[in-house]
Amino acid sequence: MGKYIQVSIQEFERDTSMKIKSCLTPATNNLFHIRDGPERNVSEHIQKSQFHSTVAKLLFVAKRGRPDILLAVSFLTTRVQEPGMDDWKKLI
Repeated sequence: MGKYIQVSIQEFERDTSMKIKSCLTPATNNLFHIRDGPERNVSEHIQKSQFHSTVAKLLFVAKRGRPDILLAVSFLTTRVQEPGMDDWKKLI
């Protein structure tokens, strides 16, 4: 499981040119907050397929070995059709 997680992180960082930051808990105070309007639009460099793929990988990890991230990942699964910048930040 550890190797799968490491490979997934490396693929994400390579595909998005972003570094994953570590945190004590994946769920922040604004996890369930959803903004409407132009500020929620996904910028051009963020692809929906990349968001969807990463959330799917995290769902596998959460179900198999990291139940502590399941709440946050479950919420992100509801956002894969129309992810916004806030959703992207929550994913990272």
